[in-house]
Amino acid sequence: MPVTASQAWREAAASRSSDPMLLTLGFHHSTFGENIYVVANTENMAFKIEDGATLDGGQTVTFQAVPFTFDAPKIGAGGGAEWNIAVDNIGREISQYLPAATELNEPILVTLRGYMASRPNEVGWGPYNGEARSVAVSGTVAQMTVTIADPQNRRFGRKVYDLVAFPSLQAVS
Repeated sequence: MPVTASQAWREAAASRSSDPMLLTLGFHHSTFGENIYVVANTENMAFKIEDGATLDGGQTVTFQAVPFTFDAPKIGAGGGAEWNIAVDNIGREISQYLPAATELNEPILVTLRGYMASRPNEVGWGPYNGEARSVAVSGTVAQMTVTIADPQNRRFGRKVYDLVAFPSLQAVS
């Protein structure tokens, strides 16, 4: 999977070696009270979600400082791309929702983004969206296998054609 970054972000990253890229994760599920955002850092940070994002698009949200590891996606011969995430030191904010979320037949949506601390209003890497296929909690560590959302499994013709939006569909007899 190619890694993409905006030209401005690449220039900023090259000119500021002391300003590392900060990886962030966003989690969404219907059982969560609100979306959960974490940053692999030692302090909480506020970043702007890109315009046009389906969840909290255009808003500045606070990402909680939670250590996590991320293994880059590997594309197999017969399957989609997957990546592994291990979120360490999950607190009550996250761990209380995971049992209920894993029992439902609804995946946890995961979004991976990269930001620079000096450019909190611009996503420099990503976003990459996926669905958590397996979640295992051991103590204070949550391990997830995330699959990149398969476009071939999405419903074709997502627009609903009804009489309210398209009154000309009504047959005149």
